[in-house]
Amino acid sequence: MRYYPVFLDLSGKNCLVVGGGRVAERKIRTLLDCGAHVRVVSRELTEWIDDQVKNGRVEFAGEQFHPGQMEGVRLVIAATSNSELNREVARKADSRSIWCNVADQPEDCTFILPSIVVRGDLTIAISTSGKSPALARKIREELEKKFGEEYAKFTEILGLIRKQVLEKYDGEEDRKKIFTSLVESNIVELIKNSQWKHVESVLSRILGENFSLEGLKYRRDQSSSGNGTP
Repeated sequence: MRYYPVFLDLSGKNCLVVGGGRVAERKIRTLLDCGAHVRVVSRELTEWIDDQVKNGRVEFAGEQFHPGQMEGVRLVIAATSNSELNREVARKADSRSIWCNVADQPEDCTFILPSIVVRGDLTIAISTSGKSPALARKIREELEKKFGEEYAKFTEILGLIRKQVLEKYDGEEDRKKIFTSLVESNIVELIKNSQWKHVESVLSRILGENFSLEGLKYRRDQSSSGNGTP
């Protein structure tokens, strides 16, 4: 395995994107979703990027790249149509010990970006180490069909429950038994079919009476029509 898999917390961190086309737009969208502060450098910008600059969500750092734009930056993405410029950006980033991804030039990257499936707080990353983006895309599309939005809701429920389990049980084996029972139950299928009363019944059976489901009920009611169905 050549690459070390990792999820980065970029919330509030400065990131530089060199390029203003469709590829750069996709990178910027993801960075903003992660809460990053994005700077963009490009002579031309897509309409969407231009809108983000105008409304203050993205900082415009200039039309031409220069190393000073990397000041205070944690991560760089080079996504221009000029491979030599992309390579130069990567070299400058590496000389400053800044991680850099170069679109479609894995040999110039210090990190590569996986294809991802996102369902709320559940993120599934697929990588072929740059060998075949087409294969990664195919696998992603298959996983998107298998893991629907019900997994986002289930992940949220597990997050609500986890703190209570950790507080009430000191033993690792007891905790493991509960978490295993939850993920091996039919809760995901029940959520998919909007059978919320059955979801609560399964949770009560696994967790017992000493657990609060108020957080779950609140979220269920927020998206329901009043009959317990989202």
